[in-house]
Formats: sequence, C-alpha cells, structure tokens
Amino acid sequence: LVEIAKAPVEEQNADMDNVNLPQVNAFNCIKTIFVDAALSEESIHYVDEAFALTLNSFASPFWAIRNCAVMMFTALQNSLFSSKKVKANYLPSYSARRFFEKFDSIHGLFLSSLQESVAKGLENQTEIEKVFPILTIMSRLEPTTSYKGLDAFIPIMLQILESRTWKVREMAARSIPSMIDNSDKFSTIIGYLIDNISEDSRDFNRMHGSLLAIREMILKFQALSSDESSETVDKLFEHGNITRSAILSKLTLVLNQINCYPIKHVYFQVLAILDVSEADSSALSETLLQWFNTENVIASKLDGSKQLALRELSTLLFRLYPVSSQLISCTLLSPLYEVQLSCIEHHELILESLPTATISLLIENVWKLLESETVWVHVRSQALKLLTKLIVASSEVDSDEKLEVYTTKLMKMLEINGNYDLRLSIVEAVGSYIARLMIHGGAKHLALYNHWVAKVEGMFGDNEEVVVRVAALKSMVAFNELYSQYGDDEKIKFQIMSYIFEFLMDDDESISNIASRHLNRYILTTEGDVLPVITEKLMVEHYCSFNTELLELLVSNERLNFFDRSVKLCDLV
Repeated sequence: LVEIAKAPVEEQNADMDNVNLPQVNAFNCIKTIFVDAALSEESIHYVDEAFALTLNSFASPFWAIRNCAVMMFTALQNSLFSSKKVKANYLPSYSARRFFEKFDSIHGLFLSSLQESVAKGLENQTEIEKVFPILTIMSRLEPTTSYKGLDAFIPIMLQILESRTWKVREMAARSIPSMIDNSDKFSTIIGYLIDNISEDSRDFNRMHGSLLAIREMILKFQALSSDESSETVDKLFEHGNITRSAILSKLTLVLNQINCYPIKHVYFQVLAILDVSEADSSALSETLLQWFNTENVIASKLDGSKQLALRELSTLLFRLYPVSSQLISCTLLSPLYEVQLSCIEHHELILESLPTATISLLIENVWKLLESETVWVHVRSQALKLLTKLIVASSEVDSDEKLEVYTTKLMKMLEINGNYDLRLSIVEAVGSYIARLMIHGGAKHLALYNHWVAKVEGMFGDNEEVVVRVAALKSMVAFNELYSQYGDDEKIKFQIMSYIFEFLMDDDESISNIASRHLNRYILTTEGDVLPVITEKLMVEHYCSFNTELLELLVSNERLNFFDRSVKLCDLV
C-alpha cells in the first residue's frame, strides 16, 4: 500500500481534479488500518513509514492526495495521542524521549525536513505545508529530564520563530518547551528570547515569535506535574527574580518604541500570566493605565490587532485596579467594542464579589451604553445580560418612578428593535425590572406585569427555537430570584413557579437543567445539582403542601404536563 501511495501519478490520470487514483485508494486503506482499534498493536510498528509518506505527500500537486495526507495525519495523531483536551488547553501529550525512541526513524525525518525547509527560507506554501505537521507533533511532546535528543532542533526552532507566517511562529513557539530538559536550559532560552526584544531590531516577526515562545514555555511548564517543572516556573513568580525583572524591563520599549500591536498583545498576555502587581514596580500600573487611556480611541482606520491588545490590557488593569470607577467608565463606554466586551465579561465573572457601589456604577454605565446609537448590537446584547444579573444582585433599589421609566424603556426597545439577539436579551432583562416594580409597587404595576407575562408566555411553545425558550425561561428566573425572596403575593409566586416548572419537561437538556437548578435553589432549597426528573418529583411533593385555592390555579393550567407520564394533576389534589 505504501509503495502504491508513493508512486507517481501516471500520465493518463494526471488530471488535477481526478480523485479516482490508486494512490488515493491506498491512502484510504492505510488510514483505515490505523483507525481500526483491532489492528492498533500491529499498525503501531508502521507509524514511521506512515509519517514519512504523509509529510512527503503534503507537497503533492494533486489536491486529492494532499487531502488524503491531511486525513491520514489526523488519524496518526489521534492514534498516538488521542483527541481529548487536557489542562491549560494542551492536547494529550507523549514523552519526547519515549516518542523518538519508539519511532526512531522519525527523529531524522523531522530534523532533515525542518532543516531543508528553513534553508529554503520558509517562503513558499509548499514548505509551510510540510513544516506545519512536524511542528504540530513536536508541540504535543512533553519535555523529558536529561534527554538531549532534541538539542539539534533548538537552533532550527529559534529560526522558525522569525517566520513571516504567524501560525508557523505560533506552532514553533508551542514546540520549544518539549526541547527543554532542565531549569538551566529554560532560563538560557528565555534569556535569549528576551534579548530579541530590542530597540535596535526592526524584525517584528522575530520579536513576536520570541514573546510567543516565552508565553508558551511558561504555560507548558505550569501545566506539567513534575517537581522540577513546578520549581522551574515558580521562580518566575518570585518578585525580584532576574528573568522576571528582565521581562518587565521591556515594558517602556514595547509600549512606546515598538509600533506593532500584535507584539504588545502577546506582551500583555505574558504580564498577565506572570500575575504582575505593584510589588514588581510602583510605576507599573500607572504606566499601563496611562498608555491605555492614550490608545483607547478610534484611529483613522479599523485595527483589529489594536483592539485585541487593548482588550488584553484592560483585563490586566482590572486585576491591578480591582475597584476603579474611572476604569469601569472608560472601558464600558470605550469606542472600541473589544474593550467594552472585556469589561462586561470580567464583571460577569466576579459579580458575586462586587461591592454595592460598583454594582450601582455598572448599572448606570450600562444604561448609558444601551442608549447610545453608535454601540454595536452584539455589545448591547451582552450588556443587557450583565444588567439582568446586576439588578438581581443589587441591594440598592431605585425609586418606583425610576424603575418604571427603565422598564418602559426596555419594553419600547422590545417593540421597536428588529435585531433578534438584542430582543431576546431585552426579554431576559425585563424580568428583573418587573420583579423590582412588583416588590415595591404591588398592584399599581399589575398591568405591566400581565403584559410581560403574556409576552413571555408566547415564547414557551415547543415550536419556538431553543434560544427563544431559553430567553423566556431566564426572564422568569430573573423575576423569581428577586420576587421569591422579597415579594408578598403568594399567587404571583405560585404562578411564576409553575411556569418555570413547565421547563423541566423541555426537550432541550440545557433548558431543563436551568429550570432544575433554579427550582432547587430558590423553591426547594436543596444543595447540589439535581436531575430534572428528580426535581419534578420533589416539586410534586412541594405542590401538595399548598392550599386548594392555589392548586386550582395549577389544575386550570391546561398546558401543564409531567416528565413522568404516570403523574396526574389529580394526584396533587
């Protein structure tokens, strides 16, 4: 099969669009052999030959053969490493020593292929396609203490870090950690990479690749479990460490003298990984904040790399300034949507630890953002989801008049806005405001409450899309999170509880799980995750504790069904 797959395409078949080639059939047979679990012990002895065949076929002028090479490469990867992800987003790995001792001819094949491609400058697509699979395998190898077999690869990888192709630089950076067998080599290579970031150099590719490699080295050694790996990387987190100080010393250079946002972006990622703080430098936070304020403007042209760099920096600044009203305002009301999203996502993650004053400030700024006509619809949609959670979490309550104004605004936005995702986010947010109104205004706002219930009830049907039903459920949940604790009308509590109960029988598992978690926490007051079918049985028991008047409300609800078909409404009565 290998001989057939390697054979040159005959002249009569030399049509670039021809997929009915004997080489293609041979490739498919070989791939099937490696995929078949029953043949795994036998096929493992032919991995060397299969890799050689695959790498050489990536440069084929025939698309069908290149496509087969890609599929077989994937099959070989999965056969050797499996396809599951592990800690720190790293795929399952193999010890470098074990890999190259088991497949000894691959070492020479990989080395010669990389040397040949680097000698040609990695300029054309053919060479890149040949190098990329090798880097993919190398990136999945774990460093092995005292194993020197990969030393010959290090100078080649350092050269590949200068490649003009971003993804090649990134994969080379992910490959370098597998070649480091001791802490001294770790420090030496990082020192070399730091020196590449220099005001004398105009090679942005080299500087970008060097920072990518520093990032990957730290992340990979953090993910490894050996004592030496932990000790090696832990030193970088000690304030005053020489290598750490060398990285931080590049701050002014990167910010002010290197006019390349992708470099700044990766540098900010490295600072975040190192968990920098005022203990490193008293001027660090101020310097970063000052640069952020200067750059937080729209340039004459759209620059995605600038937005990503500022997003990364804003996340870092939130850690350096945990409670800063100025930072919240300038990020949430930033003209750059990536920065706005960074602020929203960050505060969603830490919502439970936010002080009351910060919650109030966020609510105020979210409303400014929502009322702006220039804000991207997706940002407004995410801001509304944050607003829902903020209203539920807030201990400060606006006046009845102000709550009614905001609720009316949301209802109007719901009527006039044509964007689908934004409308669903508005539905979710309205539930929390209606709850606040009903808690403090009661019967005065009953008409508004009934209008909201009718609107949301129309989104319950099985024929509605999943995202529509999720929005309806989250609106009810937002209402109940507040009203179940602070409301005083038992009929309203019972009505909303019954609506949420219906979602336990939803066909979509994510919806029934949301309903189950809410009912267990706020109604049944049970701890831990409970399956929806168990929650239903507990809810049936709970219903039986209600008086006849409330049960009649439930019985009159013709839409109510049970997951357990043996349960009947008469059982409750």
